Amino acid sequence: MKLYYIQRKSSMSSILWLLGCGLGMTHYPVKQVYAGYDLGNTIWLGRREEGFLCGDKSTHIDKLVSSFQNYVLKNPRHVFNIKKIFLNRSRKLVGLVKHLASFDYTEASNSQLYDDYKRVVDSYKEVYTYGEPLAIALGNFSDRIKKHFIPQGMTDADYEILLLPQELSFVQRERLDLLEIACLVKNGKVDKKIKQLLQSHVAKYTWLPYDYGVTSYKIDHFIKELKKLVNKGRRQILANYRHLANYSRNLQKQQNNIAAKYKFNNKQQSLIEIVRTTFYLVDYKKELFTQLHWYSERLFIEVSRRLKTPQHLVRYMLPYEVSMCLLKGVPVKKLQIQSRYNNCVITIKKSGRVNVIDGNKAKLIIDNFISSHKKGEKRDYLSGRVGNSGSARGLVRVIMDARKIDTFKHGEILVAPMTSPDYILAIRKAAAIVTDEGGTTCHAAIVSRELNIPCVIATKKATQVFKTGDMVEVDATRGIVRLLKSS
Repeated sequence: MKLYYIQRKSSMSSILWLLGCGLGMTHYPVKQVYAGYDLGNTIWLGRREEGFLCGDKSTHIDKLVSSFQNYVLKNPRHVFNIKKIFLNRSRKLVGLVKHLASFDYTEASNSQLYDDYKRVVDSYKEVYTYGEPLAIALGNFSDRIKKHFIPQGMTDADYEILLLPQELSFVQRERLDLLEIACLVKNGKVDKKIKQLLQSHVAKYTWLPYDYGVTSYKIDHFIKELKKLVNKGRRQILANYRHLANYSRNLQKQQNNIAAKYKFNNKQQSLIEIVRTTFYLVDYKKELFTQLHWYSERLFIEVSRRLKTPQHLVRYMLPYEVSMCLLKGVPVKKLQIQSRYNNCVITIKKSGRVNVIDGNKAKLIIDNFISSHKKGEKRDYLSGRVGNSGSARGLVRVIMDARKIDTFKHGEILVAPMTSPDYILAIRKAAAIVTDEGGTTCHAAIVSRELNIPCVIATKKATQVFKTGDMVEVDATRGIVRLLKSS
């Protein structure tokens, strides 16, 4: 099986997320989201919770992007209709998340337990499909419209401002809420009242760095972050608070001024709004599904207890196996599921047909893929796409797994396969971000614009070319990363 690499997830705690993402990119969106176009096959490789999204000879991302962009240029309302569907369906998912967070599963029947498990599985079909797949199909749409539809002479800085969604991201909202607590701190002391507020903050945001199964925030984390804010002084706290509190209003003013300056017509404004919509949908999808993944843990814990099976194996049971074991009392095939947890290859076709390979055959496929993909390469520079313009010099810190972000030091250059909310602590310390993967709507591009950090994405091989300790120069205005001195 010859595969080519598309994307890596450092932690995929459940096979449900592999299946959901695969079907959500390949099968579910073809008719309504992709307007009849398709991606071809997707192949997920899973090894002890590490996941790789791959393609084979039938996979044609470039063809999908080209066809879909042409369709959207003729039918711009399509994107806004998809957003409307997403927002309508997301209300049901918000209700499910609240239910997962509060329901006492120890009192539920096996049937009730499986019903909620099935609701979690179905969320990918009902909601995910109308979020991130749209951004995948649009690809480099922002580059295309800038070249052909945006007035000549517009600066990159103005264009980047135009593309930003006006809504605060969930990462920004968490920081705004923490700054509000920081405003109440007196004499630099975290007293009983402040700790009570932080407990509420934990309850609201504990899920934020979880993504597909990385970690969660406890109160110690927020106490530490609060102290960092307090140490900057009250004047800086208030300035940061006002910046975020007025972010949406000020951004809207900036965007309106830029549109007026370049005399945008209705079509140009609509095309810009398409890009903003995809940014927004990717971020809101990430928020909802990170919460879903985190609170589903309560469900997995109870299924694990009833089936007398370790939690990591319960998470790698297929839906029909959970149904048979919970509802019909069929014994859990622990050895087979352990083999699947260790190595699995999941092929998902446009038709929705799913083929799961595990055991030695899967191990051989994954071994061959990793050995071919992770070959090092000596180069003095790499080029990629601009995530956010700017420049920086610093020492590289390669972070392949978000669970290792504690090693990251202030002022270093973050080099990663891709970023997600679980990288945010490293991102806030970074002088610049460089990733292997990503497009204009990826997490690294969005958050680098929010924080105004130089960012180069889609270098393909940054994590292979650069090593921790290398001195590099990031020229994010041109999308170039240069090696200055090897470690």
